[in-house]
Amino acid sequence: MKKSPKKLSLKINKRIIISVGIVLLLLLLFKKITVIALLAVSSFIISYIINNLQIKTIGLELVTLSAVITGKVYGPFMGFLVALILITFHLVMSGYIGMYIIWVIPSYCLVGIMSGIFNTYNISFLGSVLTVVLNIIYLSFTFIFSPGRLVKLLPYSISNVIINILLFSTIAQPLMSFIG
Repeated sequence: MKKSPKKLSLKINKRIIISVGIVLLLLLLFKKITVIALLAVSSFIISYIINNLQIKTIGLELVTLSAVITGKVYGPFMGFLVALILITFHLVMSGYIGMYIIWVIPSYCLVGIMSGIFNTYNISFLGSVLTVVLNIIYLSFTFIFSPGRLVKLLPYSISNVIINILLFSTIAQPLMSFIG
């Protein structure tokens, strides 16, 4: 005899509810890793979108936010590692390939390290200051080694500072509070 559709759907609903419950419990247990993983995935998605829409002049990236939060929570080495992986992926996926990656990648890695070293500071302040430092560093190196690219980099850099300060002023503290 066949089961009625109502019982079958009720059974499926129970399985879905149990699965969602297990996932939520795991998220709560591993919330530090979950937040950083979600930021990393979001960073990958943004890089892909930037490449496909050809909006390279907008300083939109989640590498800085991810690296600073990771460094603050897990220390300088993990901040460095997350920055290295995410900025390399971001540059490749977004099509930002050129000589300037020689100083851009280490600049982001330095931000990850510094966020771990200065982890006692408030996340909004720390992230905003490191964003400005980051942009000063790579603008300075661009001016020294590739001055012709400086004019092209300025709109990106200015919008990057604005976007990151907004991110650190709005969502960084709630993310840190969630991490605990």
